[in-house]
Amino acid sequence: MSIERFPDIEVYVKGITSDALLAWLQDTLQATLTPAGKGHWRGEGRGEGGAVIPCMIMEKAADGFTSLSMDSDATPWPRDIDCARALHAALGGEVRCSPGGWLPGEEPECYIRLVNGEESTLLWQ
Repeated sequence: MSIERFPDIEVYVKGITSDALLAWLQDTLQATLTPAGKGHWRGEGRGEGGAVIPCMIMEKAADGFTSLSMDSDATPWPRDIDCARALHAALGGEVRCSPGGWLPGEEPECYIRLVNGEESTLLWQ
């Protein structure tokens, strides 16, 4: 049985600098991002088969969290939680993500929170 691959990846981080995120993206996706405004970076990395992966980092996206999004299904991670786990293992901090897919305009009922090596669910409004 295969895992459903999300069409994009989005995670939220706290306690991780943008410089650390940029370096992690460079290491994992060979991504190059450039400033696109204050606290905002855009660029692209490479995924499976050399596929282009548009990437964006936006500081202070929600409640002091930085948003990291990758607009592609060619990332090394099939789901947000897989990316969140890899990011948390590499950089620590607090990482949050939606447990499943969602449509623009919808708000997920709960999020998965990774902190200090542990996972839990929470309502984040």
